[in-house]
Formats: sequence, structure tokens, C-alpha cells
Amino acid sequence: MRGVGDSEPTRISWEEASRLTGIPVPTIDYATRVGRIARRPARGTLPSLDRESVLAWAEWQRELAAQRQARQRERQDATAAGRRLAAASRPEDLLLGPPVGGPWMSLPAAAKRLDVGVATIRRWLDDERLDGAQRSERWVTKASVERLDVERRTDAAAWVSLKEARQIVACSDLVIAHLVDEGLIVQRPGHRGQPSISRESAEAAARVLAQRRKQVTEHRRQREALRGRNKPPDNGTVWLSVKTTALLLGLSESGTTLRIRSGTLPATRCGRRWWVRREDAEQAAAAKAFELRREDQ
Repeated sequence: MRGVGDSEPTRISWEEASRLTGIPVPTIDYATRVGRIARRPARGTLPSLDRESVLAWAEWQRELAAQRQARQRERQDATAAGRRLAAASRPEDLLLGPPVGGPWMSLPAAAKRLDVGVATIRRWLDDERLDGAQRSERWVTKASVERLDVERRTDAAAWVSLKEARQIVACSDLVIAHLVDEGLIVQRPGHRGQPSISRESAEAAARVLAQRRKQVTEHRRQREALRGRNKPPDNGTVWLSVKTTALLLGLSESGTTLRIRSGTLPATRCGRRWWVRREDAEQAAAAKAFELRREDQ
């Protein structure tokens, strides 16, 4: 309020401006800070907002709100008119219900039949994996749903997941990766979250891997049998290998083998190895020591 003798325009506070215009205090504060409402420098606790500028700004705000409401009504009227025009240009039986000709399924029914989501049905319609028509809502032909269901069942029988492939081949994930790199297992690209390994190739790889394991087992058995043939005769006699005999005679292994082959050192061959009786090796060592002693004399 203007005091006695005060020549300035009437001043009001933020709270008085809010009560006067019905606009929240934060909005009035924002309009004051951006210069929409005039105010004088702070004078303690005295009101500082110009009453006339507050009323002018409030009137401007009401005009803006009225213009926004008018534009909104125009848009709503235009939308309603467009809908009425579209409804008038098409028969009513095409706007509601499924199209004519052939059995149709709604998107939720097709999604339930194929065990997928409605969004997947829409994507398959866009990709033309399913046949459909657009009316007030989208519809799918039952024949295309049945066809895709058969394709998916056939696909599920032809492809397996990594876990199933591991069970078929009876190996680890690392071996599966090696078999894929080797080309024995076929893996299709993409199809994230779906089986991607050919069941037929996994079964063939299982047979190949079983054959390889059989060959490894046979090779190991042959090596064990060969190792058994290389053992000395089991007749109660102490046998020495060529290496031990060479150490006893002070010769090299090749020199000891040469004496065995020449017949100067009795030995028995088992498999690929020569074996010397300990008595023969000790006699040969004693004879060699005697010859060395006689040469020294």
C-alpha cells in the first residue's frame, strides 16, 4: 500500500500478488527475475512489486492460456473431423471385426499359438513371415500361422542348443568350439537366444569323436603291450639293461650293444631291448679288470 506522502506507484508483496492474480508465488518470482514484473530495489521488509505491472502481466498470462486452449480445441476438432471423414469413406463392416475371406486370427491369439509375444507377431508381419491385413486392428491369416508353426517345429528338430550339443557329443564346450572350427559341427550365424547348432552335424561329430577315442584307446593298448614285451624274461634271473651293463663295464651304451651283437657278451632280446644276466655282466667286468691289471704289470 502507498504510504502518506509517498509519490511512488502502489507496491505489493509476492504473497499479495499471488492472492490478487491467483498465480503461485514461484511463478511470480520467476516473472520478476526475468523482468516481466517491475520491482524497486529492496527496502527492508517493505513491498517492492509494482501493482500495475503485476496486473498487466497476469492479463497477458490469461491471454496466453486462452490462446493455448483455442489451439488445442482446433486440433481436437480437426482430429475428430478426420476420423469422421475416414469413417464415411469406408464401409462400416471393414472398420470393425476381421476382414472377409478366409479364417483370421487376432494378434494375441497368434502370439499364444506360436508361444511368442505380440510384438514378435507384429515384427513377423512387417518381415512378411506372416500374412495379414490392416483394418481397425491388424489380423493374421490362420494358414500363415499354421505354416510358420510347422516351420518352427521343423527348425527346432533340426537345430539344438549348445547344452544339447554337448550332451549329444559327450564333451565340453571347448571341444564343441574346436569341432566347429574344424568344420565337423555346423553352427548357423545369428539367431541369438535360439538353438544354432545342427543336430545332424552334432550326431555325426559324436560318431567321429567316438572313433577317435577308440583309436586313442587302441594306440594306448598297443603301447602298453609293447612296453610289456620290452620287459626282461620273468624266470627268476636278475637281468640288467644295456645302460646298467655299460656302467658296470665302463663302456658306452653303443659299445656294449656292439659286444652283444658280436656275441662276446651273452644277452637276450625282448621286444626292442637287450637284457644281460647279472652273472654274465659281472664276469665280463671281472675279465676286463683282470686284463687291465695284467697290462699295468
